[in-house]
Amino acid sequence: MRCLILLFATTFPVYAQQEHIAPAAPLLPEQAQKKFKVPPGFEVQLVASEPTIGKPMQMAFDAKGRLWVTSSNEYPFAAKERAGKDKIYILEDFDAHGKAQKVTTFAEDLNIPIGILPLPDCKSCIVYSIPYVWKLTDTQGTGKADKKEHLYGPFGFRDTHGMVNSFVQTLDGWVHACHGFSNDSSVKGTDGQVLTMNSGSTFRFRPDGTHLEIWTRGQVNPFGMTMDPYGQLYNADCHSRPITQLIHNAVYSSFGKPHDGLGYGPDMIRHDHGSTALCGLTWLQTDTFPPEYQNSIFLGNVVTNRVHRDALKWSGSSPEAVEQQEFMMTDDQWFRPADIKLGLDGALYVSDFYNRIIGHYEVALDHPGRDRERGRIWRIVPTAKPLMDKTDLTQLSFEQLIKELDSSNIVRRQLAAFQVIQRGRDNPALASKQTLAWNSAPGKRPATSYEIVNSWKKSGLTDIELSLNSADSPEYRARFLRNCDLKKYTTTIPSILEGSEAFSKRAILENLTVHPDTDLILTLRGLIGNTPSTDSHMKHAARIALREALLQPHAWEKQGVPVLSENRDAKIMVDVCLGAPTEKAAAYLVSMPVSILSNDNHLIDACTHIARYGTVDTLHKLHDLITGQNSMTTEMKLASLQGVFKGYQQRGRAIDGEWISSTDKLVTNYLKLPGEKEQLAALDLAATLKLNNQFENISNLVENAKASEPARLAGLSTLGRLNSVRALPYLILALRDSNWSIPAREKIAQQLGQIPTPDSLTALGDAIRTAPSRLDGAIAQSLAGSKPGAEILFTTIEKGSASPRLLLDKAIQDKLGSYKERIAKLTAGLPSVDQKIQMTINQRKKSQGLGEANFEIGKSLFTKHCGICHQIAGVGAKVGPNLDGIGNRGLDRLLEDVLDPNRNVDAAFRMTTLFLKDGKTLSGLVVREEGQSVVIADQTGKETAVGKDNIEERKVSNLSPMPANIAEQVSESEFRHLMGYLLKQKKD
Repeated sequence: MRCLILLFATTFPVYAQQEHIAPAAPLLPEQAQKKFKVPPGFEVQLVASEPTIGKPMQMAFDAKGRLWVTSSNEYPFAAKERAGKDKIYILEDFDAHGKAQKVTTFAEDLNIPIGILPLPDCKSCIVYSIPYVWKLTDTQGTGKADKKEHLYGPFGFRDTHGMVNSFVQTLDGWVHACHGFSNDSSVKGTDGQVLTMNSGSTFRFRPDGTHLEIWTRGQVNPFGMTMDPYGQLYNADCHSRPITQLIHNAVYSSFGKPHDGLGYGPDMIRHDHGSTALCGLTWLQTDTFPPEYQNSIFLGNVVTNRVHRDALKWSGSSPEAVEQQEFMMTDDQWFRPADIKLGLDGALYVSDFYNRIIGHYEVALDHPGRDRERGRIWRIVPTAKPLMDKTDLTQLSFEQLIKELDSSNIVRRQLAAFQVIQRGRDNPALASKQTLAWNSAPGKRPATSYEIVNSWKKSGLTDIELSLNSADSPEYRARFLRNCDLKKYTTTIPSILEGSEAFSKRAILENLTVHPDTDLILTLRGLIGNTPSTDSHMKHAARIALREALLQPHAWEKQGVPVLSENRDAKIMVDVCLGAPTEKAAAYLVSMPVSILSNDNHLIDACTHIARYGTVDTLHKLHDLITGQNSMTTEMKLASLQGVFKGYQQRGRAIDGEWISSTDKLVTNYLKLPGEKEQLAALDLAATLKLNNQFENISNLVENAKASEPARLAGLSTLGRLNSVRALPYLILALRDSNWSIPAREKIAQQLGQIPTPDSLTALGDAIRTAPSRLDGAIAQSLAGSKPGAEILFTTIEKGSASPRLLLDKAIQDKLGSYKERIAKLTAGLPSVDQKIQMTINQRKKSQGLGEANFEIGKSLFTKHCGICHQIAGVGAKVGPNLDGIGNRGLDRLLEDVLDPNRNVDAAFRMTTLFLKDGKTLSGLVVREEGQSVVIADQTGKETAVGKDNIEERKVSNLSPMPANIAEQVSESEFRHLMGYLLKQKKD
């Protein structure tokens, strides 16, 4: 039995392809309805479908119980030089079978509208339509908008994945929203304050167009946002994590983007539901659903055609999503659940962007199979209890609305609260009377009552502020503490932060992020130290609150901020100072002993921070700290120096002479050490500081056959950066030396191509005549990079000394764009590059069926060849897209993606070439910008930081940074294991 278990754990069959172009014909709505599978006790009903509505994007309910829907037939291409054809529909009067008896076109001529928010007056809405956030109003009572007001924009729309979506309004009036993938936006309100966002991010704005501001940064393509009973926000992200509890001012992981110094915001989910296309989440709380469904999160999966449900397990204030039985499934691959909303009737509504194709990358955007006609909205109804009635809250009396504030339905409660606020503004006597009633009834008042009264107070309708009482519900206390003026509760707040009320503490921390309080520095430091690691969200929120306090004027004069003898407190301060970009934070860091700075591997980051933000005096102290006699090991010193110079580069400042002098001495000593790690670090320092007097020491290392190849190769690179002319003989000799590995010689050829002198080009031309096939492509690319080199390449091919097939390579053709006729003549009769690649794809596909794929071997190959840029299950780098669920693409698409990476390259992941002022070039994927430096990752995932002032030009090609020669690097048998491992990454 044990042998069988081990065999099952290590081998598996190659799975059949899951189609990304649904193979079956579309079903009629009535046919599709019969295909759904939901748990016992639920029924799926059809609310609306084509041709009554178009293709629904997002939905929202108003206080009348009507469903507002954005719909787009333009998607995924924005209308240009004409009005869009997209619309907003209002659905109402749902019968016993769910069907909307009335559908009104509220607005048309829109351009891929997504985010939608009906306002409390039920006559207007806020909507995103390329490229603005608009307010649309029906001023005549016709049911159709006749007034259009620009609020914010223009927002970027290079990628139409998500753009601006998922509007959620809180009772303080703010509207929260998600900012979609790959777009750059610089937007301002009428106050003139500019908010800049790049991909990902969430933000909030005032509904009158006056102001907007960041809420969180990071993520990739957030689409879907919801709120829990405590007022805490959550969203779904299509490419990072399916569900995230949003901590104000946190930075979440993304593709290669840096965090804010505090690390990335914590995750709350360990599974991925089998794809990277999770969206449209909603919080469910309504007694129409059975008890086990309460306080669950539902979210759509447009790739696997399902609606998932996750229950929540709490550790203090930190949630963990626990996967439950699938809630809604079908074998109709056209079903695309893009958004989910809980209705005022207690049913769950699902917008279905019914389509043969959903993927942006898996299938070309202009594929004719993309449907532009069909769309449905479904309603999932519990059958054990009747739905709620009186869904038109605007027709209720004030007293009835007050009762609705205690409804079991979280959506009814929220919408009723907005109605109560408005009724109080319309009738101040009602507001005054209700305020007095709530003020005298602690423990019995609704969770939202403080926010309602606070809104009245800001409108001048009352001068009473509700109290905070231990008898009140946890939800009331959390909402109170999130919104109150904490300065009025200076004796209460510290005791709560030191107590056990998890949600109250989190609410205070969010309040302190918006309104920092330097008087609470000691309390916050204690909270961080006393919070267990299991409550990761509390700890991160507290670190942000402390960071915000330290950014305030005079914060560093407060008690407890100077150097601390208490190790725990000192370590906490170091940790938080890394996220505070100020001179004083840098001064604090440099005052700490190395033993404290080294805690949690903070030393390098601390050195970078100090170098970037420190004063001249602070930089002198840092120099003494690193170069002086202390407990730092050789490895620590080298790494610290690398961190220092990274900080200088981000700052855009020339490195001071004392650093150059002391580092030069260290490099001399460290190059003589036998350790590869020390040698590589020393070489990096020599190159960064351009220590030309190290040329001889480095050349000795290059010529030392006993040294490791990585160290010798790095030595060659450093020689070239120090003095390219002097480095030529060493590079030419290494290119000719067959004792070097092929990958190393490829890099050497690339380096020679960066030095287009007659000697280097002649050497490349000579080498290509006898180079093995894996090497001649790299040599040809280097020659193609300059006109003299191109002439040598063509002449060599014309003489028959090199294969004309080299000219079929897309990367080489990209460099030889002005030689199309010459290329055509030399390659006449040869299979095209596409044919050649297709032959390789066909052969590798055939070999997939020749034996079992070994999971562990495949995983190891992924780590070696793919993990340098991609992640699966949290393992690997985040340079390129996350590959969780990639097995859903099927074998055919995987073969294309791996063997022909240039076939379908998204604009966000195209190769960028940086032309530097010193004549060199760097090619790869620009992963981020850090201050005054640009970080670019090459095909091996290695990152290089370049000062912006050293960049002459940037050029973006249509090619992928992903290497196109994986078939040469991985044998057929290894490739079978790699494909098998990737295909396993799917939802069964």
